[in-house]
Parts: sequence; structure tokens; C-alpha cells
Amino acid sequence: PETTATTTDAASTPVDVDPLILSDQQAQIHEEEDMVEVTDSVIHPYYAALPMEELVESVTAYLNATDNPKLVDDSEEAAIFPALLSRIDDASIPQLLDVVEAPWRRSTMDRYGTVFKDLVRDRILQEAEDLPPELLHRSIIVIGISAGRRKRDLDFFRTLGKLMVTNINHYKDPNDLVRVMTAMNRAKIVPPNSFLALMGRRFPVLNKRIQLRSLPAYRVFSNLYRMGHDQMNPFRFLADRMYDVIFDNLKKEKIRLKKLDRAKKSGDQSTIEAVKQEIESEKREDMRKLSDATKEEIYDMASLEKEEEEEAWGGTENGSAAVRRRFIELSEVRPIHFTKLLLVLARFGAPHQQYLRPL
Repeated sequence: PETTATTTDAASTPVDVDPLILSDQQAQIHEEEDMVEVTDSVIHPYYAALPMEELVESVTAYLNATDNPKLVDDSEEAAIFPALLSRIDDASIPQLLDVVEAPWRRSTMDRYGTVFKDLVRDRILQEAEDLPPELLHRSIIVIGISAGRRKRDLDFFRTLGKLMVTNINHYKDPNDLVRVMTAMNRAKIVPPNSFLALMGRRFPVLNKRIQLRSLPAYRVFSNLYRMGHDQMNPFRFLADRMYDVIFDNLKKEKIRLKKLDRAKKSGDQSTIEAVKQEIESEKREDMRKLSDATKEEIYDMASLEKEEEEEAWGGTENGSAAVRRRFIELSEVRPIHFTKLLLVLARFGAPHQQYLRPL
């Protein structure tokens, strides 16, 4: 199917528009100023002679250290980045993506990051017909999440989207397609309906091999809706998938509660404590299976800890934090995610009562 992508229109663009979005004339002036700054920089002989692998490691180490100003200085930045930019053709695409993926502070982004990311994007486009499926997938995700310049992103996703459609049978994990959808949404790219329909058909197929958990299913559900997909079948499948996860977690909870009731009936305090520890261990194992990013997103730990602290000072035992934590353990999404699910189903005129029953 044709995969010509479009960017979201100005009316749908959030208020916090990326400051890197410029008019054509402004972008050209900005690029020329950046290139003058870079080309006029003196290339440090040490970094000019450093093997590319070590140079990339030096750059990524610098970027990762920028959270602490005491660990970095502008003189080091002025030495390593001009060297990297002058030797960009010597680096492999995976090495360049490692640098793009690193955390960039705003000042470094303004001086070198915008030019560097544009060059990486152009390099990927030049080699697109030769990219293996794994590298194609990673390129879409890294460039999408880094959210570069929208006009350049449009050509990038149009080309790589077509190649991904060609290689669609290579991707066996539905979570890989979830990340692609998330990257496109972050880059404010709206794929054509033919691409969205293809994604929607692939998720039920891949779910037979590797089952989607609630949060990835919700991400796809939300992104399809934002991108204007209007076929109900993918939404129904993803909502049912979330329901299945909730139902499975409810069954686990009932088994654990019965086990604890039996221990309490025995009257043996050591047995009760042992069962409690076993239940907590099982819960930790369930959470371990979720990625750190997933746990951080669904738990919103800072907010939960604040609620728990307030309830501890207030002396309450079954407060909002406890209720919210149980909701998250059962559904694996935050309450606001579940509300969005019901809102979308309501707008489609689809039944939603069955998704409320387990909760």
C-alpha cells in the first residue's frame, strides 16, 4: 500500500510547538549560520586522529555527563563536536544513532545538535535501500523520538515507511510496531490510512506469538485515534486485549487472597507472614516483567509516594494511593489512560460496559 505520510496541520499542533520548527527562509538562514560556526571551528588534532569508535564513545559519554555541569566544560565540547561533524561519513549509522539517542542539553543542541541530526537523517536516507530491517526499525524510532525538524521528518518517514511496509513480515514482536507508532506520533507524523490499516491488521496476528500488555495496547489505541484511523476492528482488539490483562490479574489476585485467608484461619502468625512475603514476591516478579519505562509511566511514582506520605501522616489505611496502586496493578495502566479508552469507544458509539465490569 502507498505510505505517503503527512504532518499534522497547524490547528492540531499543541501550544508547546518545537522551537526548531522554522519557515523555509528562516530554516535556510539558521542552517547557514550553524554551518559557518561548525566549519570555522578548529579541529583538535587528538580527536581528528582518534579511531571513530572511540570518538563516538567520547561524544556519548560527554552528552550523558551534561546533567552535571561540573563534569563537562565548553572547551571539551568545542573540541569533540567539530571533529565528529568533520568525520561523519566515516561513522556507521548505528554509531550515529547512538549519538542522536543520547541526552542533549539545550545549549549543545543549539550549537551542534540540529546540524548533526540533519546530517544523520540525510545519511540514513542516502543508504535507505540498503538498510537491514532491524536498522530500519531503529532509525525510525530514534529519529522519531528525537523529534527533529518536521519538514525533513516528512521525507524521512515517507521513505522509511514504504520500506517498512515492504519488510513488514520481518517484525515478529508487536512491541516493535508499538514503538514505531509512538515514534511517528512524537514526530507529529500522520501516516496514510493504508499504513494505519496495515498496522491494525498486524497486531492481532503478532499477538498470537507475543501477547501485548495493557500499556503498549493503550499506546497503539491512543495513537491510532490521534492519527485519525476510523476502522473499528483494531480499536476493539486493543480494548479486548486490555480487558484480558485486567481479567488475568484479577484471577491472580483472587488466588492470592484465598491463600492469605487460609493462612489467617490457621492462626499461625509465622505462616501468615510467610504467605504475605510470598505474595509480595509474586507481585514483584510480575512487575519485573514490565520494562522500567513502562513502570515509570504507569506508576507515576513521585505522585504515588506523595499520596502515600500524606496518608501515612494522616493515619488512613485505605486512602486514594492504595486504591490507585491496586487499580494500576490490575490494569497496568493509569486511571487517565482508562478514561481515554472509554472516551474513544464512546465517540465511536461502541459498547464499553464490559470493560468496566472487572474493575
